[in-house]
Amino acid sequence: MWLDLARCRQRSTQGFGQIRKAQRPSLLNLNPDKNWAVDFGGLKPLKAWLEDHFDHKVAVDANDPEMETMLMLQNLGLAEIRVFEGVGAEKFAEHAWRFADTLIREATDNRCYCVRAECAEHGANSAIYEA
Repeated sequence: MWLDLARCRQRSTQGFGQIRKAQRPSLLNLNPDKNWAVDFGGLKPLKAWLEDHFDHKVAVDANDPEMETMLMLQNLGLAEIRVFEGVGAEKFAEHAWRFADTLIREATDNRCYCVRAECAEHGANSAIYEA
């Protein structure tokens, strides 16, 4: 659902505060060569994805009735638009979880997975998505 302007007069341009990821590896999930579950050094694509989608970007729902206007602002160089299927802290946590889960599963041959992601726009507003 697009942003309801009756409840919110502006589209959110808040920064993406943080995403926390968590795996629940058992001893059976350890990498036999390195004796660890996930090589966190391999999460650079997650950082790049987060920056590309949220750092100084304007998040717009795919069904926003002002999409044409938003894209015009981008074409004029006034905004960097990122289109999502759903916006808001809850949906951002879900989108980040989906990306992180896919990344971790691929990197570990499905030995590990992402359990949850948290989006914190600021200290008073956060949301957690759990699989």
